[in-house]
Amino acid sequence: MKKLGLFALFLNLITLTAQQYQSVSWASGFIIPHHDDMYHLYRHQYSLSYQSSKFLKEQKDQMGYHCYVADLGSKTLGWAAAVGAEFDKRFVTNQKWAISGAFTAGIGWVSNPYDSKNNPRNRAIGSYLNGYVRVGVKSRYILNQSTFVSAELQLSHFSNAARKAPNLGVNIPSIGLSVGRILQKSNIQPIKWQKENKWTPFVSFRVGRKSLDIDDPRWFMHYTGELGLDYKLSETSSLRGAILVQSDPFYRFEKFQDLAPLASNNVVEVGLSVGYKAYWGKWNTFFDVGYYLYKPDKGYKTPYFEALGLGYRINEKWEPVLRLKANKTTADVMEWGVIYYLN
Repeated sequence: MKKLGLFALFLNLITLTAQQYQSVSWASGFIIPHHDDMYHLYRHQYSLSYQSSKFLKEQKDQMGYHCYVADLGSKTLGWAAAVGAEFDKRFVTNQKWAISGAFTAGIGWVSNPYDSKNNPRNRAIGSYLNGYVRVGVKSRYILNQSTFVSAELQLSHFSNAARKAPNLGVNIPSIGLSVGRILQKSNIQPIKWQKENKWTPFVSFRVGRKSLDIDDPRWFMHYTGELGLDYKLSETSSLRGAILVQSDPFYRFEKFQDLAPLASNNVVEVGLSVGYKAYWGKWNTFFDVGYYLYKPDKGYKTPYFEALGLGYRINEKWEPVLRLKANKTTADVMEWGVIYYLN
């Protein structure tokens, strides 16, 4: 209760920077024991969250920020907190009702990570600082000009994307109820550049850090280069395709041994990807799916991969990005990098 009290104080402070929509949500769910080493972590859990957002120009999509705190139900996992950018896209709407999909990406904190001496039973997550992703479907009903209520089915995920073992991840499906208020009418405007090309080539370079073994905690750097093409669908969306080359040192990894000598047939991956990008002012989210044209060990990863990303378009040329890459929903690497547009 002390943590919830501090969180309530925090909510009271950030309301000073309130945007168009504000809401507080209470949710109840459980920890998914999605691996043999996690059955003892199955617990009921509850969470409290706060959202604040603005409409985009079209009055259908919203963007803002999301704050989250949860009791994970056991001393082994402890509690978790997160903050991130939230994106809300409405599918059905009228004067009173709205049904929408929500996506949140940000950073999270888990209080009791794995420790070989002090917390060996936590085989789910090995780091305090983690990535945080939340997806959900919500139904909102407007009571009057200043108040609304909503119900949401959501899935929250904490993991460090193989930055530090173990990294099975914490997945929390839950049902939430919220109440909120409607404030001043203000919108996020789509960005417009001097050059509005339909087709825009780009190059990207990203780096990440990986650690895969509890007994051998060494970590190594992962590098990705990408050449792609972006096709503008509208002011708020685009399609993208790319060919990428990646350097993954774990093809050369053997527990407690030095890495095998570097060679062209034991480190480089080549793949193709296609994706969809949604713009929220200067911010954007994107989802990619891809296929490995070549990888040194066919058994190490699935033939295909998927990725979620968050970007911020500084200007016509430069866009820093954060990208979580996975293989069959198993996190592979969290990448930090930049996109340079050749327009």
